[in-house]
Amino acid sequence: MTQDTRTPRRRPAPTAVDGPHELRGSPGERRREWRKQLVTPQSLPARPVRVTMARMSEDEGAIGRVVVVVGNPKVGSRTATAGRAAAAAVAPTAEVTTVEVAELAGGLFAWGDPAVAAAKATVLGADLLVVATPVYKASYTGLLKSFLDQFGRDELGALATVPLMVGAAPLHSLAVEEQLRPVLVEIGASCPTRGLYVLESAIGSGDLQTQLAEFVGLWGPALTAVAGARSVAGVESGVGAR
Repeated sequence: MTQDTRTPRRRPAPTAVDGPHELRGSPGERRREWRKQLVTPQSLPARPVRVTMARMSEDEGAIGRVVVVVGNPKVGSRTATAGRAAAAAVAPTAEVTTVEVAELAGGLFAWGDPAVAAAKATVLGADLLVVATPVYKASYTGLLKSFLDQFGRDELGALATVPLMVGAAPLHSLAVEEQLRPVLVEIGASCPTRGLYVLESAIGSGDLQTQLAEFVGLWGPALTAVAGARSVAGVESGVGAR
């Protein structure tokens, strides 16, 4: 067997790379130079970031109809006063309709009662809903629950809703979040705001107006956006009705 005595050809060390930058020097120097030419997020030139936000027109974001559902067993209660005040604060130019559930008490347990059906239709035709109830046994009233039971799951169809509770003391202020909000969400209400807890002592005084002004200043745009988006999307109440 004859041994090949030819000298193996050596591949020349690279001295340049494609592009305008040449790499010369020792292998270590070339590696360091090559790393400098890598494109990294830090090496990219800063560019202004443009954020485009869809804006609704005034007509699309307008709230034209507000319905206030009052779950107090007494007609014309302070709960009704607080609910109507909240509606006027959120939508000053809107038409406000009050549904006194106490006036429907005789037909709430007779399924198919025309007065209850008419009240339900009024709620479903609203752009904004305010559900007001006094605190009763650390929760909402059974009267209000009987009316809300008339609605199927998601039947409100993402209707913008403000939960409101009236209490004698701050002790039960979380009831509006822990008790009232969940049942409203179950029937399809969209509650983009913190619930309103109103002290009885504030009703009829400047304290309520101050509280509502602060509430609207913080949450008013969210309510208008939800109501407007629902209108633009053409969502019809009752899509989840049983």
